[in-house]
Amino acid sequence: MQPSFNNNIQKVIKKFSYPMWIIYRDQNIKCTCVDFTTNQPNPKCKKCLGTGRKIKIRKITAARQPFRVSITGQGVATEFSLYSTYYTLNNIKANPRDILIDKNSVDVIQDCYEERCNDNEPTYYRYLTAPKKTNKDIFLKMFNYILGSDKNV
Repeated sequence: MQPSFNNNIQKVIKKFSYPMWIIYRDQNIKCTCVDFTTNQPNPKCKKCLGTGRKIKIRKITAARQPFRVSITGQGVATEFSLYSTYYTLNNIKANPRDILIDKNSVDVIQDCYEERCNDNEPTYYRYLTAPKKTNKDIFLKMFNYILGSDKNV
């Protein structure tokens, strides 16, 4: 009997996966830091990391495929990340606006795809993300404080 297509895809994801963090945002519970008038969260809030929502932090393994663009010209050479695609096994489900932290990369999930193969159950998840643009340094500092690796906050 040949191995199933599902198992082969999961093997590839496992091979290229490594540890990172995911922050789940609860869309139904606002943080107490959210300003009543402007509806804006405090970017330095240690409870929600400036997301304005109750959060849950989980260590996961995932594979990341960054999409980078290089710009070269006379006296100019730079490369930057436009977006990344993350792949997880079917035991890690996330939603748009949840956040993935890969070392110093902070990516916000834009779209989620349940990928299916041989049967009707999801084999793996694919997440398209965009880099967090605002308050990234403050966000990482608060995140490291919560994890206990930054005592200077």
